[in-house]
Amino acid sequence: MIFNLFKKYLTEAKQKLYFCKQNTFSMKQIFIILTLIFAGSFLFLGCNSKQKANSKKQVVASEKQYMFVAYVAGYSEFDFSTINFLNIMTYDFYNGWHNVNGHHSNYLSSARPEMDKNSVVNAIEMHVNAGFPVEKINLGIPFYGRIWKGVKAESDQILFNKAETVGMGIDYVDFYQNFNANGFTRYWDDIAKAPYLWNPAEKTFIS
Repeated sequence: MIFNLFKKYLTEAKQKLYFCKQNTFSMKQIFIILTLIFAGSFLFLGCNSKQKANSKKQVVASEKQYMFVAYVAGYSEFDFSTINFLNIMTYDFYNGWHNVNGHHSNYLSSARPEMDKNSVVNAIEMHVNAGFPVEKINLGIPFYGRIWKGVKAESDQILFNKAETVGMGIDYVDFYQNFNANGFTRYWDDIAKAPYLWNPAEKTFIS
């Protein structure tokens, strides 16, 4: 059944690909959309007023409707009025696009806020100041790290240096054994409230 639904929605997506900022989806539709996304299909679903009316007729009256929104922490322009809850991507502040090392999920700004891409508190405050209820906000917490190799760090200035690589993703199971081992030292940035690992011999940094 899931395969047939997947095939049906994928076919429809290929025939008509479009994006709508505001739309409501049933939990069943959300599951299908997420399945398609994780399968590698770049799918944006929306509908015009006629299609929206038809879709509502197909939904069981007792089934809840939810706003389905993919959201990035640094983006601030959106109509919050019809959103049930908000999941904010409070991670990847420094990521696979950056050849400078930094925190990828810091709670606060560091001692060099001009170098920080964002912070958890900044992302939350931005939404609250825009009028979104704080009790409806969910934090996205990463269970992985970002690794930079060939970091050109001098003395004790470990953060915000040019590196030979960008911040590649690394699973927790692949680096947890390096806590104060294998040449790595675990540091704590008490200003940003964020940990990181540093190997001075290999010039490798893990956030």
